[in-house]
Amino acid sequence: MPRGDGGRVEDILLAIAAIRDARPDVPWRAISGMRDRVVHDYFRTNTRRIWDVVTDDLDPLENALRKGRPTP
Repeated sequence: MPRGDGGRVEDILLAIAAIRDARPDVPWRAISGMRDRVVHDYFRTNTRRIWDVVTDDLDPLENALRKGRPTP
């Protein structure tokens, strides 16, 4: 049965898979795990760890993801 989204969801999932495959150096499993913890176990989430990620890890992650990307 068609989903009615014109295949957009499938296109997005394929794009995500391509990005993950192209960047094996990015800690995708850890990123997904952090998201799952915040969403599903909010009250037991270590807020200090989240702060550490925000202050220490986001800039290097952004730089890693921008490597090889054409500039606008």
